[in-house]
Formats: sequence, structure tokens, C-alpha cells
Amino acid sequence: MSQKGLGLYLKQGRRLTMEAMLGRIVQKLVHLSAEMLGTMYDLMERLAGSDGNTWLAGLKKFLRGELVARWRIGDDGIIYSSVKSCSISTSGSDWLKNLKRRRFTIDGVAPEILRSKNFQASPDGTYEIAIFRGSLLAECERSSNKIRIRASHCHFFTPGTDLACLIRDNFSDEEIRAMGLKRIIVMHQPIYDSHGIPSLLALGCDGAGRWLSAYHQTDRDDWGREEEGFAFVVFFNSEQY
Repeated sequence: MSQKGLGLYLKQGRRLTMEAMLGRIVQKLVHLSAEMLGTMYDLMERLAGSDGNTWLAGLKKFLRGELVARWRIGDDGIIYSSVKSCSISTSGSDWLKNLKRRRFTIDGVAPEILRSKNFQASPDGTYEIAIFRGSLLAECERSSNKIRIRASHCHFFTPGTDLACLIRDNFSDEEIRAMGLKRIIVMHQPIYDSHGIPSLLALGCDGAGRWLSAYHQTDRDDWGREEEGFAFVVFFNSEQY
């Protein structure tokens, strides 16, 4: 066989192998639930994106049974992690379309908050975030104002509204449960809904799964149950040099 013929043979063999793999993938996909399909879609988008090699390395570690921890609990009991903003969505309306297309559950007044002209998008870069667990708060500290005061004493900052979308986009329900939480309330500047009530975006996994919702701040002076966390920004690294 000539060198050219060998090359064509190998190319055809590779194509057939890829076709067989794709056929098996499709056969398996039709048996997955809507939530699993959404997760698969998220994974494929990340593997095909600019950080695809990073996600591939993490996925291989996970498949080998190695621990892939993207968050940690500090000595102070606060959960720390990081999320990256890279202009995937530039407005709340963009985030709403993006998350709905990928089968996230957006309920309550959350769509209204996302469409608000007061929605704050964050500059591109990496955000170190801190999440107060409700178990760290005494009963007398369970109001929004007192939680914000506690965060300011730790030199944490008020996040942009889109931090809720970034956390929801980056962390699975399983990871949120592993933190010991069911809900994460993002302590951005409250946005008033159509009834004039200030609201905060929150994400969680104790119902429909993969959901993003909103709570009326004035109705929630009993914040701080063990399964609730409260997110702030620790610092920001800009990617603009």
C-alpha cells in the first residue's frame, strides 16, 4: 500500500470510529432526563469554549475518582471560591435567555429582577467570593443589614447583581449540597420589583433543581438557617492589562 493509500485508510478508519462513537452517544442521550441533558449541554459548551482544556483536565480527574474541589472552607468557617466573568452575558436579559435555553429553572420575581434597568453586570475578570453559612450567625444577626455589617467587618464587598448568575452557572446542585447548603442568597444591592419591594437573587437546589429565584429582602429578617448561605466579593482580579 502506498503512503498516500495508507493515509487515506487511516483517515477513513478514524472517521468510522468517530461515527460509531457519535452513534453510541446519541443512543445514550435519548435515555437521559431533561436535567441530565441540560448538564450535558453545559459540559459540551465548556469543553468547546476557550477554557476547554482546563475543563477537560478537571473532567478526567473526576472520572479517575480524584477529588476536584473548586471551593474550600476557611479557618473562619466561611466558604471561599472563585468565579470568572468573561462577557458570556452582558445584561440580565442576556443571562435570562442563556439560562432558560439551558433548562435552568428561573422562578418567582427573578425574571423581573434580571430584566431590571438596575441590574449590575460585572467587569471581566476573576472574582474571589465568600459565602457566610447560616450556621455561623447567631439569631440576633439574622437580618440583611446585620449580615452586611458582618461582611464589612471582614472587608468583603457588595457583589454585582450578576454574581448570582455566575455562581449558578459555575456550580452544580451537587456542589451546593456538598457545601452543606440548599440556597445561596447573593447580597447585591437590592432591586425593587414591580410592587416596590426590594429583592435579592438567590440560587439553590431544594426544589426544581438548578434554579435561580429571588427573595423579598423585607420579608426575610429570619435569614440564617443552616442550609442558607450569603455571598459577597472578597477581591477582584481584572483581566484588562
